[in-house]
Parts: sequence; structure tokens; C-alpha cells
Amino acid sequence: MPAGIQTFNLDGSLEIDYTTRLGLFIGTIQTDSVHGNSTWVGPLPPGDFLFYVVPPPAQPGRTPTVWYSDGRVSWGTDVDANGQPVFSLVPATVLYGVH
Repeated sequence: MPAGIQTFNLDGSLEIDYTTRLGLFIGTIQTDSVHGNSTWVGPLPPGDFLFYVVPPPAQPGRTPTVWYSDGRVSWGTDVDANGQPVFSLVPATVLYGVH
């Protein structure tokens, strides 16, 4: 019996599938609308960083891309050739962990 997390689009197609190996959700953070901001979460157990963005109710902007480095979870969006954000970010809740 598979174990893990799967999410599906409104049309029923598979969007995220973390059932091929078990993951461990460690915590949640709340992002803000500032590109490149971060929060300290400390060291994570060995494994690949995973995250799931829980989008807020509909509002203008994009949910963030999230990454982990040196004990910090950071968020941002695409940038132009000058390093400036291309899109406005919306604050969101992020579940993070390793798999």
C-alpha cells in the first residue's frame, strides 16, 4: 500500500505525487510579499528539501517559489535581467520537510 501525499487538480489529474518514497513534513512558515525574504528554521534531517505552498484565497499576485539553504527557508519569484522581481508575491502558508 503506497504511503505519502498526492494532490490533484480540479480536472482530476495528478499534480503532486510524493508516494515513491516517504517524506517528513517538519513544520510550517508564513511567507510575506517581500521577494528574497527568509526565516530561520534550523538544520533539517538528511534528504531532499520538499515544500507545499498553501495558496491564500484568490488575490492578485503569485504564490512564492521556496528553497532551503543553511538553516533558512527563503521565498521569491522570477526576476528580470536586473534581478528585480517580475511578479508581485502573495503571502502564503508553506509546509516544509524532507523526503
